[in-house]
Amino acid sequence: MRTIVVCAVLLLAGVISAQAEGVYPDSVLCEDYGIVNYKGKAPSIVDFVTALQDPEEHPEFWGEFYDAWHRYLRGRSPRRYERLTVDRQHGYVFYDRHYQDDDMDSRGCLEYCYWNCADGKHKIVAESLYFLYNGRASAGQYDGVQFFLYDNDTHVMKRLLPEGLGIDTSWGVTWDYNDDNTVTLYDLDASQPRLMPRADFDEWLMTSPYAVYHLPREGKDINVTIYTAGGQEQRRLVWDGWKFTVAR
Repeated sequence: MRTIVVCAVLLLAGVISAQAEGVYPDSVLCEDYGIVNYKGKAPSIVDFVTALQDPEEHPEFWGEFYDAWHRYLRGRSPRRYERLTVDRQHGYVFYDRHYQDDDMDSRGCLEYCYWNCADGKHKIVAESLYFLYNGRASAGQYDGVQFFLYDNDTHVMKRLLPEGLGIDTSWGVTWDYNDDNTVTLYDLDASQPRLMPRADFDEWLMTSPYAVYHLPREGKDINVTIYTAGGQEQRRLVWDGWKFTVAR
């Protein structure tokens, strides 16, 4: 009986190991991003964020965060127009930079967090950057969400494309033209396509949906706000240990 149990445990370990190696194929993994240096038994969110900073290239907003982050590492407070939250316990960082403008309230927001993979040997680190203008998000040069795969054994991070985690960042900017002068529009939830007249579609395309990924300070799910011409829509990405699935 003991032999059977041991064999079963070894078989399960082999399945988990194989799943960990094959769940993210090379097609969604980019080159090594770098080594994560840390002290203690495991890296913290501070170690991950520090490893993701480029000491040689940090233009505009990235330069402002780079300076704010290194002020934090030296024990200095943020400047009066900045807010920096570092939650080591929950593995979360939030940076909010306010820009003075007489006509518009403008803010740049940057979030970091990480998740443990189901095999206990890897972590997913996430970075989300977005800009708000009078409370509404709009696409910019540097914004978007990025993911990285961290190996607990080698301490190496690799960039992981969102599709490897089940995330389609197009959020509705995919469509099919129909013969009857209509367009079938697909959101991330492809099971619910929408039919739209071609004239309406051309106007819609000028203000196509833009998604902001709000990383979790607590829990494991990503809340997504999709800004459309008609308002806002909400989605939730649910973490299952390897990938995300979409829930409304």
